Amino acid sequence: PEVAGAKHGDLHVAFGDDKKRSIAYDVYNAPISFSTKGKVMELSGTGKTKDGVLLKITATCNDITTM
Repeated sequence: PEVAGAKHGDLHVAFGDDKKRSIAYDVYNAPISFSTKGKVMELSGTGKTKDGVLLKITATCNDITTM
């Protein structure tokens, strides 16, 4: 995030656990955006899985010690 410009990454979301049937969604090389406000960082990404499922993820980190 320290260098300006577009960022890309992989998104993975899974529901369930190893003991039960789980559902997983993966998006590869999705555009990722970062924003910071003080020690709070938010990152988000959107993309479609290979099966066409739209996946949108937003994560907030409330205390960043290093980056």
